[in-house]
Amino acid sequence: MRLTCLLLVACPNCQGELKASVESFEVNDINDEFAQIKVKKIIEKFGETIIRNMITDLQWDQPQTQQEWIQILLQKSILDGTLKCVKCDKTYKIIKRLPIFVDE
Repeated sequence: MRLTCLLLVACPNCQGELKASVESFEVNDINDEFAQIKVKKIIEKFGETIIRNMITDLQWDQPQTQQEWIQILLQKSILDGTLKCVKCDKTYKIIKRLPIFVDE
């Protein structure tokens, strides 16, 4: 098992689309002056499509505005989950928030 900090927007193995799933998350207080910066970094790391699909799959409230994106992404910090390639079926484990993965 290899612990790696990856900025994944596509599968490193085949460049296929990644589908995110979340096993656990925590709800945060979003009264934070750096909220917009945090969301911008999350979207830059994963891409808007992966984040939007994850929110849809989890049946969280659907964001209509940038402010709603900020609220949804900051209220729920991902603690455990996976990114799975829809093309080659390779799975990457999300550990302790978004950017750290274990290559399984």
